[in-house]
Amino acid sequence: MNRLRPLLANLALTAAATVLALSMAEAWMRYAGHHLLRNGEQIWAGPIYNESDPPVGYSPRPGASQHLVMGGEYSLDIRINSLGMRDVEHRLERDPDRRRILVLGDSFMFGIGVAMEETLPRRLAEMQPGIEVINAGVVGYDLGQEYL
Repeated sequence: MNRLRPLLANLALTAAATVLALSMAEAWMRYAGHHLLRNGEQIWAGPIYNESDPPVGYSPRPGASQHLVMGGEYSLDIRINSLGMRDVEHRLERDPDRRRILVLGDSFMFGIGVAMEETLPRRLAEMQPGIEVINAGVVGYDLGQEYL
C-alpha cells in the first residue's frame, strides 16, 4: 500500500495538471476566436464542396451543410439541396404548366454571406410566382465552369 500511495498521488497531480492546461487552452482559444471575429475574420465549419469533380474542378456536395460565423453577432447556416445546389428542393421533371429559369453564376448568385431566402434567385422567385427559379450558382465558378 505504501508503494501505491505515491503512484496515486502522481496520477492525481497529472490529471489535475492536464485539466488545468486544457482549461487554459480553451480560454485562450475562445479569447483569440472572438478577437479574430471582431477584426472581420470568418470561421467556416463543415465542408460543402466535393474536392474533385472533373471537368469543373469542384462542386457543391448534395445534402451538405456549413455554419458560417463572421465578425460581431453574424452567423449563417448554408445548406445544399439533394441536387447539389444552394436552393430549395426541385424535382428533376419539369411541371408542364410552369416555366423554369436556371440561374448560373458565382458567389453573387450562390448568395455567399446571406440567408438562402435573401439570394437573388430566391428574390426573383418571389417576384415571379408562376415561374420556378433554380439557383445553380457556385462560389468561385467562372464562365468556363458554368458552360461545362
